[in-house]
Amino acid sequence: VLAVFAALFISGTQDPQVAAASTNPFPTLSLTPAAGGTHDHASSADAIAHGEQLYLQSCAACHGLDGMGVENLGNQLRGSDYFASNTDEQLLDMIRAGRELNDPANTSGLVMPPSGGRPDLSDADILAIIQYLRAE
Repeated sequence: VLAVFAALFISGTQDPQVAAASTNPFPTLSLTPAAGGTHDHASSADAIAHGEQLYLQSCAACHGLDGMGVENLGNQLRGSDYFASNTDEQLLDMIRAGRELNDPANTSGLVMPPSGGRPDLSDADILAIIQYLRAE
């Protein structure tokens, strides 16, 4: 009698939503973009803010807090002809490679270490720094 009662209780009185949930123990999420705008401006602003933080930690000691260079240490970046005449990818490649003393493009007379001495920086991090330096 107890077994019959339990079987009837489980099969006949279960809430349909509970029954559906019990057949799929893992919930699914549906992600949709927020209505009324694009995410590009927010992500661009976020990248610039992230780039500024990384620049101050990684580059400012040699290139100045404002990117305008430090005499006898690091060249001007912000607003420089070199920066303006190269693409983000070209700048990324140069930063990754660094500058040796014997590099004909080295105008500071000092070595710039690969990745500015920060091998932990990802390409996205360096591109955020570049985006920050290009921002007005």
